[in-house]
Amino acid sequence: MNYNMGFTKISIHETIFIVKTFFQNISAKIDDVSAIEIDTRGNYIMLLIGILWYISSNILLIISKEISYSLYYAILDLRAYHMIMTVLIFVAALFSTQVKIYVTGYKPIILIGNYISMKKLYESLKKDLNLN
Repeated sequence: MNYNMGFTKISIHETIFIVKTFFQNISAKIDDVSAIEIDTRGNYIMLLIGILWYISSNILLIISKEISYSLYYAILDLRAYHMIMTVLIFVAALFSTQVKIYVTGYKPIILIGNYISMKKLYESLKKDLNLN
């Protein structure tokens, strides 16, 4: 089986597990792969940051209207910037899922991507590596 995720290529042959990334090449026996886990904490953290960013920009706009109209219109000019940043933060929340592969003798291999593809990769690697 071969899996390609950006610059990372994962190959599983009968008894050999190979990971080729931009910086390293790891080759081990399938029995040396001790665990695999999926981490979605990044999704929730980025979602929380996006919500707080949106709320704080709206509160800043309301407060500036009470202080002075010149400050209000200056912040209103930045409103498009705030909306673009809010959208980018919510998009980043979709692409912050991590799959960690633990191989004996190596640091954990961390793959980052969107939730759907990382969930599929996690399930297929778990099945192919016989990890329960």
